[in-house]
Amino acid sequence: MEIVQNCQPHAQPSFRSQLKLQMKTVYARRYPCHLRLSPTLRIFNLLKPLLRYTRAISPLDLRRQGASRLRAALLFAMTIPASAIPFIPRTNVYVDGFNLYYGAAKNTPYKWVDLSALCAAVLPGIHIGRIRYFTALVGAMRGDPHIRQRQETYIRALETVPNLSVHYGHYLASTVSARLAHPPAGGSRYADVLKMEEKGSDVNIATYMLVDAFRADCDQLIVITNDSDLAEPVRIINKELKIPVGIFNPQTADTARRSSVRSGRTIKASPSITLRKVSRFTRDIRSDGPTCHMAISQFPRTLIDAAGRTITKPMGW
Repeated sequence: MEIVQNCQPHAQPSFRSQLKLQMKTVYARRYPCHLRLSPTLRIFNLLKPLLRYTRAISPLDLRRQGASRLRAALLFAMTIPASAIPFIPRTNVYVDGFNLYYGAAKNTPYKWVDLSALCAAVLPGIHIGRIRYFTALVGAMRGDPHIRQRQETYIRALETVPNLSVHYGHYLASTVSARLAHPPAGGSRYADVLKMEEKGSDVNIATYMLVDAFRADCDQLIVITNDSDLAEPVRIINKELKIPVGIFNPQTADTARRSSVRSGRTIKASPSITLRKVSRFTRDIRSDGPTCHMAISQFPRTLIDAAGRTITKPMGW
């Protein structure tokens, strides 16, 4: 009597069976019998060899195939390609305070500017690691005795911004004789003028930029300035350290337009060509009109500092 064997194909092993078998096999090869790890640690150690079993689209599919919640989440996370996860660089911002003031704030109602909000307005989606604000405390002037008080109030407001630090240079005001561009007929060609200079800030900015870049404190740097003296540290960080450096330029056509109105003669915008050549990217800070970058980045009229004291926007700002 001839015996006919059952030729039915064997059922395909389930995902759960394959997973258990693979875990046992790899675990037995990699670890001695006396070394006992928790189930979670086993999963972490075995994730890479098990990736070939993760053909599902979502963690829910993995759950349907028998994986636990933890296993499904971990396996699914490991199968997501790195290119599918958007990379948002951590950005450090270095603010040349006087350059920003004279370029985008002076002769405007937008002096009460929140630097963090300004950066987000100029470059939406920016992830700020830290902001370094460089300035110098001015002295009282004959025509404006409260200028120092207003500046200190603004610095107190800035200190309410998370991860913002203030770095001081020094301020120098002196009277110098300068030649007139358009001397009157028969009059003197020279006049005494008040010269106001900020000393030390450009060196401080360059120093902190290089220190932060060498420490890998950020993925990219942004400098708010139009000062070509900073071109060399920008070039070194971009070319030698391979860390992108961008420029937010406050000296724009809006600045030139305001200067033209006040002086009565045509003044053209003069962005630093040197900075544009060595930087990775540039953005202009718009400072004219109710929807400009400066206008939409203002602090509230009153703020509360860490000590619970009220900070009020100065009159005329």
